Amino acid sequence: VYLKVLLLILAPSYVVVLVEAERLSCHLSLFKSMPSAEQVPKQNIRWFTAVASGDYEYLRHNIRELGGIRNDSGGTALMKAADKNDMKAIELLLPSEATLQDHQGMTALMFAARSGALEALTLLVGKEGGMMDASGYTALMHAVTHGRVSTARALIPYEAGLVRPHGWTALMDAASRNASDIVSLLLEHEGGRSNEFGVTALMLAAMSGADRCIELLMPREVRMQDNLGCSALVYAIKVEHVPSILRLLPEEHAVCDSEGKYPTDYANCDSDIVFLIREYDWRRIKPSRAVFLRFVSAIYTLLSQQEKADLTEIEVVHSLLSFLVDDASLGWTTSDIANRIDEVVAHLHLSAGVLCSICKHERFEYVALPCRHAIVCGACRAAGFACPTCSAQPISYLMLAWPGE
Repeated sequence: VYLKVLLLILAPSYVVVLVEAERLSCHLSLFKSMPSAEQVPKQNIRWFTAVASGDYEYLRHNIRELGGIRNDSGGTALMKAADKNDMKAIELLLPSEATLQDHQGMTALMFAARSGALEALTLLVGKEGGMMDASGYTALMHAVTHGRVSTARALIPYEAGLVRPHGWTALMDAASRNASDIVSLLLEHEGGRSNEFGVTALMLAAMSGADRCIELLMPREVRMQDNLGCSALVYAIKVEHVPSILRLLPEEHAVCDSEGKYPTDYANCDSDIVFLIREYDWRRIKPSRAVFLRFVSAIYTLLSQQEKADLTEIEVVHSLLSFLVDDASLGWTTSDIANRIDEVVAHLHLSAGVLCSICKHERFEYVALPCRHAIVCGACRAAGFACPTCSAQPISYLMLAWPGE
């Protein structure tokens, strides 16, 4: 109940808290119900020492009497053998200790999965596949959280699709850890799912800046929304991870949440992120973005016909850019826009050059953002030059359309 209340208050920032709270709450409930572990009798210490040292003869002779005994954490000799991939010990201990769990609900298979003990896993999975620990984690989830690709691959036929409390999946774990190799393995089995809060693997990848995982997950989960209507783009914007934002913007910029807010509305106004998303704000206001681009084309045509100049090029360009970059996104009325156009047209007797401010010989096609000082051609943009006026490195560019193009 408390987690659901937290969801309603903080989304989508709640996810970081929930991932940890979900694990912690399960452990706390376990410890409350778990009796205190008895101290291992001294005569039984030899049993665990035999596993550690590979004394198979001792194990064989004492299996009937000591098989199944626990250490002070509830662990068994089979768990120790699985963790160190000791095949001989596993074969001896499996009949008497399979499916036993320690105080945290861990099985021998889980120890093998998280340590990457592939051979041990093949012996244990038939007996313990599908079991969960006290937090609801499967052996597959343990393999994912420890980045074990080989054991994760081996466990998929047995445990793919299983979920722990609140609907978290192994794919979500992999996406949040940028484990792209494991994401590619699990995508076919668990892609397109959401947990109890509507959170998807793509949202977790976006929040974690897992670019490769985002690329893999988008075909299956793009435009999915959580319980508050937030898309993966919102998660990327909230953490201000630029590569994730740029990848998700074209697909999710128009996905509204349950309150009618667009993903771009979540951007911090004091952040440079606003310059990355401005173009996608224009696509949903009237007049449309196409109108502004045609306006730019018309201005270019008029300016190029002038022969005399009384003011500098930068004054005309600045006036034009003020209209495009600032005023347009504020949703001005028709009369407001007309007044701004008149202001620009008043300068049309001037000759505003259209050459790239870097190379000085190609026509400019882009305006550098956020400074707006530099107007550059495609080649200079690709070269990544800093602004010649303020020396700032542009983080984005506004593309301008020219007549006939």
